[in-house]
Amino acid sequence: MADSEDDERRGGRVDKFTREREYGGGDRRRDDDRRGGYRGGNDYGNGGIKRAAPSRRDDYPMDSKRNRQGSEAEDASAAANAVPVLLPFKKWLVQQDDSINEDDATSKYAEYKLEHKKQLLLKFFNTHKDEEWFRQKYHPEESTKRKDEQKHTITKRNEIFKELHEKGFFNEGSLDMPNAEKIIFIMDAVVVKLEGGSDEDVELLRQQKVEDDVLAEIGKKETEVAETETTDNENGEVKKKKMHLHKTTALFLRNVEANIKQSEVEEVCNRYPGFLRLCLSEPVADKKFARKGWATYKKDVNIKQIALNINSIRIRDTDLHAIINKDLTRKIRTVNGVTAHSGVAQNDLRVATKLAALYDHRSGLYSDAPEADRECDIQVGVDLVGTSPNPIIKIARGRIVDELSPEEEELMGKSGQNGKSDGLEKFPLQRDEELLKTLDLVIWYLRIVHSVDFYTHSDYVNEDKMPNRCSLIHLRGQPPSGSQFETDEEGKTLITSKFVNDFSATFKNNVEKLTARAHISDEEIAKLGKKNPDDEVEAFIKVNSVELSAEKWLCPLSGKKFKGPEFIRKHLQSKHVDKLEEAKQDAFFYNTYLADPSRPVEPEAPPPPAREERHEERPRYEDRNFSENNYGGDRPRYSGPPRNEYNNRRSLPGGRYHDAPPPPSGADNRQFRPPVSYRDLDAPDDVF
Repeated sequence: MADSEDDERRGGRVDKFTREREYGGGDRRRDDDRRGGYRGGNDYGNGGIKRAAPSRRDDYPMDSKRNRQGSEAEDASAAANAVPVLLPFKKWLVQQDDSINEDDATSKYAEYKLEHKKQLLLKFFNTHKDEEWFRQKYHPEESTKRKDEQKHTITKRNEIFKELHEKGFFNEGSLDMPNAEKIIFIMDAVVVKLEGGSDEDVELLRQQKVEDDVLAEIGKKETEVAETETTDNENGEVKKKKMHLHKTTALFLRNVEANIKQSEVEEVCNRYPGFLRLCLSEPVADKKFARKGWATYKKDVNIKQIALNINSIRIRDTDLHAIINKDLTRKIRTVNGVTAHSGVAQNDLRVATKLAALYDHRSGLYSDAPEADRECDIQVGVDLVGTSPNPIIKIARGRIVDELSPEEEELMGKSGQNGKSDGLEKFPLQRDEELLKTLDLVIWYLRIVHSVDFYTHSDYVNEDKMPNRCSLIHLRGQPPSGSQFETDEEGKTLITSKFVNDFSATFKNNVEKLTARAHISDEEIAKLGKKNPDDEVEAFIKVNSVELSAEKWLCPLSGKKFKGPEFIRKHLQSKHVDKLEEAKQDAFFYNTYLADPSRPVEPEAPPPPAREERHEERPRYEDRNFSENNYGGDRPRYSGPPRNEYNNRRSLPGGRYHDAPPPPSGADNRQFRPPVSYRDLDAPDDVF
């Protein structure tokens, strides 16, 4: 057989991967087998006596039936979920027929990658579908429940916003840095209301001093207001606690594993007095989808002792690693003061109003339409601002100067560059206080109701469960200084229209990134393995219809026997409706996971480091010039085997040529010497 293969190869038929096989080097394990188990000399001690290989536990049969069964079950489970590693194109091509052409290889490799992706998605789904975070994200019932809770939270915050708006809280100062003290008070008042405080509690808050590090930066001292003296009676204690409604203390939990439920952590945290709420972050893929957590307590508890107690408790053999959460000492941050310019403010008002209408529509705050219909409105470009019933958006619409549509720009000749200046003309920064007042109202609405910090285009997700329920806000800072821009004779900053337009365009793009959502077509979902709920129900019925013999069928689910599969179907449809519904829900569950373009997946393993390829051709040994000048005498040229045969000899058993590299190209020939044999003279002869 081998002779015929050699003849066939010599006849001209060469396998397309002959070169890879010839230069791939010897198989170390085959070499070891030929050497009788020789381990490169390490199995031999002094005197050349071969030491016996150390015994291993898995070399002996297991006496425990339980252990053997458990091991077999683990192997079966691992085999069921195993997904072969995705092969790179070259390695995949090795497994294909020699007759495959380039076009077929490209298309088939694309099919191979798609099938591999489908297997990975299904494996990830089966691995995580019972974990709470995954079910809250994709399961039809649990995700709907979570969205209802979020809508309830938004509705409550909207009611608080309306109350403060009616009482004129947002007229106390514009969203500029000099008004930081008043703005902090409003944010604390929101927290008092969220904690269930009354109007009296808000007035009590007004009598307290404002504490924030930002006050020192604007040249203001903390407001010195003497706290009302309390007696030791019950009324005094109640009043003192209400003064701290907007303050909390918290623990940061560094490690909440994916299989731990929120209720389990809450149970531990609730063992100690003053517990308010628990917030768990989104899981982190590269940390095995573990989550971070924040356990919030009332301000007057001994948080240090609680941390020690929680760290002495393990949940499912896991430590929570609780540490004291650092208090927030700076609620105010600033952005470029050019945002106060009327041109920038007009652009910001358009963007903020669209943002408010978008968040309203997605949350269903002012709409009872199904989520799918609301999302469809967003995709097709329905005018959400024009159709919004939100009174805040109606106020903003009266101050908005609409942008020209692309069609209007084309008709008016403004789409091209003709007639346009370079935008470098200078003019002083101007404020429009009425415009800024309207803009501030929309910004306050976004911040309080939807937890969106407009000027930094940030969405503080799950803020209502965090220790600080209304924590940060960005304000307009000081106008650009003269070092950045020129000033006029009166010292006013001069800016250019180009700067304003570029600044506004950049800001708008950043906001669009915040709100953009990718969508996957139905065709793409089908390619990824979309399930048909009815087919899944039929598959469930088929699995639970086992034929034992003629007219004798078994339902494994109940253990009952029937005369035919149609009786099992009726049995399942009447007695196990919940199981059939579960099979249908699992199909919707999986399809929802597939439809998410940002779906979590297992992080890919880093590719192995690329091997350095040497493109330099070394000359054959017989072509090298070993002159008498190099060796001090008349020596014949080396006439050893050609290079490929030499490489094969290097990998022969025994390592006779294994560690003898060829001399580098261009090296001093006087340094060359015949390969040194590393033969172990004490080793048995049969290994050679």
